Amino acid sequence: MLDNRLKLWSSASFTLPYDGVIDSKENIDIEVDGTEQKHDVYVDHRYDFTTYVNAGASYQLAKTEFGETIVTAKVNNVFNETGNATASDTNPFKKGRQFWLGLKTSF
Repeated sequence: MLDNRLKLWSSASFTLPYDGVIDSKENIDIEVDGTEQKHDVYVDHRYDFTTYVNAGASYQLAKTEFGETIVTAKVNNVFNETGNATASDTNPFKKGRQFWLGLKTSF
């Protein structure tokens, strides 16, 4: 019998659609103080609704008069949604699904 030693949870968060800008991958040359400089061209962009779902569980392995030991597992972004994240040369990664496993003991 589990005797309330197992705890499950889930959560969700969302981002509403919004208007922003995005790099068009087009560059233009503009003369500034007598020198040509390249500039990125940005265009209007509608970002979509995004939902992120997280889930986890914890299980109490042992409990004594001196303390307890709990193992915890968590999955963030269960459906691997990248949403409106963008990658660039300086930030080449989009955060996707993440796993976490922990062990806690108290005494």
